[in-house]
Amino acid sequence: MLRTQIGLLSLAFLVAMSFQTYELVNSRSNLEAARSGQQSSLEQGQKLRSQLDALASGAARLASAGDVGAQAVIEQLRRDGITVRLP
Repeated sequence: MLRTQIGLLSLAFLVAMSFQTYELVNSRSNLEAARSGQQSSLEQGQKLRSQLDALASGAARLASAGDVGAQAVIEQLRRDGITVRLP
């Protein structure tokens, strides 16, 4: 009788641990798929940011040289809370 109970308890524990392991592996593969799906968006965002930084620094150079239009652009960026640094 005690042997049967211990056997059933051991079997239930094994099944529970197997299920948890399966769920963890499944969750990990889902997270990896989500991460790889975001990778191209991240790369595009970084490329866009570097292009915008180049444009902003060019505008800042023109503004410091006295270009009125560039000064207006830099002023509007400052009002919008965007800080533009000279390279």
